[in-house]
Parts: sequence; C-alpha cells; structure tokens
Amino acid sequence: MPILTQIQPVQGYAKYKQTKDLIYNYILRSGAKPGEKVCTEAVLIAELAISVTTARRALDELVREGILIRKVGKGTFLKNLAPERKSSTVLLLGHNSWQFLREDVYHGRIVGALGKTLRDAGFRQVVLINDWGHDPEAELQDIQRHDPAAIVFPYSRFEEKPFILALATLGVPLLIYGHPLDGLVSGQIYFDEHLGGALAARHLIQRGYRDMAVIVPPAESPAGNARIAGFVETVQARSDCRLTAQIVAASFGETDGYNCVDGLMSKGNRPRALFCGGDLLAYGAIKRLEELGLSVPGDVAVVGYGDFEASSYYHPRLTTIRMGLEQMGVEIGQWVTRAAQEIDSRSGGSFVKKLPVELVVRDTA
Repeated sequence: MPILTQIQPVQGYAKYKQTKDLIYNYILRSGAKPGEKVCTEAVLIAELAISVTTARRALDELVREGILIRKVGKGTFLKNLAPERKSSTVLLLGHNSWQFLREDVYHGRIVGALGKTLRDAGFRQVVLINDWGHDPEAELQDIQRHDPAAIVFPYSRFEEKPFILALATLGVPLLIYGHPLDGLVSGQIYFDEHLGGALAARHLIQRGYRDMAVIVPPAESPAGNARIAGFVETVQARSDCRLTAQIVAASFGETDGYNCVDGLMSKGNRPRALFCGGDLLAYGAIKRLEELGLSVPGDVAVVGYGDFEASSYYHPRLTTIRMGLEQMGVEIGQWVTRAAQEIDSRSGGSFVKKLPVELVVRDTA
C-alpha cells in the first residue's frame, strides 16, 4: 500500500499528526470501503521512516476516533458500523442550535427546502446539535441510536474532515454540502465558489477599478477560501491591477465586516473597490465606510457574496454573487431520498454536483 510520501520535519507539526494526515489522505484517495485493510505498523515504519512509537500513536488515535479498528495478527481496517435496519429518519448534523439553522441567512434557506423535500417523499428530518469531532466514538454511537436512513452534514471547516471520514464508516448514505471532499463520502453538493470570486473580480475590472482590497472570510472556511482564491487569482493575472490589502475576518458576521474596514484604511492605500467574502461582511463594511465619510460606490465600490434576502433592499442595494440556496436544499433532499431507498445504497456509487453561481449587479459596484 504505497501511502504517500516521507515524513518531513515541520516545526509545530508532530510526526504522529503528519502520519495521521497521510493515512486520512490515503483513505480518501484510494476509495477504501468499510472493512478493508488499511495499513499496519510495519508498513508505516518502512514507508515513512518513522519510529514504532510514532506509528502506534497515529493508529491509536485513528482507532480512538472511530475511523479504524485493529484486529490482532491481521492489521488495521476501516471500521464498519453499518446498521442492519432501515428507517425513514434523515439526520441533519449541526454545530449550532436548531433555531440558528432555521434562521441563518445561509443554512436557513437550505434547511427549509430540504425539510419540505423530505416530507414530500415520506421522510422526516431530525436535527442533531453537537460540537462534532471532539468525542467521535460517543458521537457515532449517538447517531446510530437514531437508526438514520441517511445523514446530511454541512462541511464548513477544514478541521471537520476526520469526523466526516468517521461518519463514512457507518455505511449509511452520507451527503456533505458546502465544499467538496474527495473519497469516501457518498454524496457531495457545493457551489462553484472559485468562479464566484472570479466573477466579482471581472466585474470590478470591467468597471474600471484597479486598486482593490479583500475582506477574507474566516481562515477555517473551505468555501470562503475558494471565493477569495478565485478573486485574487483573477486580479493578479492582470498587470494593471493590484491588491492593496487583505484582512481576515473573525467570522462571516456584519460586525466583523465593520471592524475590518479600519484595518484596510490603516494600510495607507485606500482601495477603490472592496470584495467581501459574504454579504453580511459587506453590510458591515459599507456602514463603516459611510461613517468615515466615504460614499459607496462613489469613493469605494463594494461587492458581496451570497445574495441574501436583505441584499436586494439594503441601501445602497448590494452588488453580489448569488447562490441558489433553495435549489441546493431541494437537490440534497432528492439525492438523500433516492439513496435511502436503494436496495444496496450503502455500497452504491457517488453523487458529486457543483452548482453554478451568478453575478447580480445592483448599486454598490
């Protein structure tokens, strides 16, 4: 089993953690199924040139997290916890309260459309709230007690990947939404975030803006990173354009957009255009710009991301990137109900769908 590469010394990145990550990546790339042999200590030691202690600790943690299982004298295997019974319950795993999921400008529209689609198909949506990934073994047991026909999980932080891999070992149809993750996950649906960022940049360039800044969503957000990458790459491809500053927001919230503006202005080069990685960030940024005596778009043009409900009547009306959130919810529900009803869905094929985004031009740019 060629794993990946040799372990390289990296300050602050322990060898056993590197080994864990290499095993994660191997599982994802190889398409290993629950019950398949993954690796042994001897293989890890030989291929990665690591000590017995390092190999054992990496495997011990994967076993503790519920991803692998050891069989004495045989090796280490991808855990298979597949339940025997069928049900009509679809679990939606959330990090925040049910009220947050229902009212959030992003998740609320997805969850609402998903719930209606499931009800129409005779399924019921059950929301489980937890700080997922801190005690995988107990969390997987809690999930199994609900005997789910399928599981839906919003992939919103890079650190969630190990938990998603653990979910895949349950053998239940699993769909993640928000950002792609190759490998064991049965279903994936996400927006073309990279294209969205590029569309924002192209629009500003076509409008004649050359000095631009970015308010970056939280660093742990895969979707936010893709949006900013699309924008930055498009700007940097032009020799006549420049990025005056990039400020990372602590969250996607309006307050963080407001607070980031002072940081942008302190860089000494006031941008002529500002791309915000979320509409709420844009609302806050516009408020602060106006407090500083700057008009939008006269002094600074602003483009948001999301096209949330308030964006069409916010003053000035926000130019933004539209995501079809209700469409995503419907498509999640349609795939989940099909997968749950298939006779052999637990070993079935995969579903990966990238949804388009579009530029909506209004008053701010």
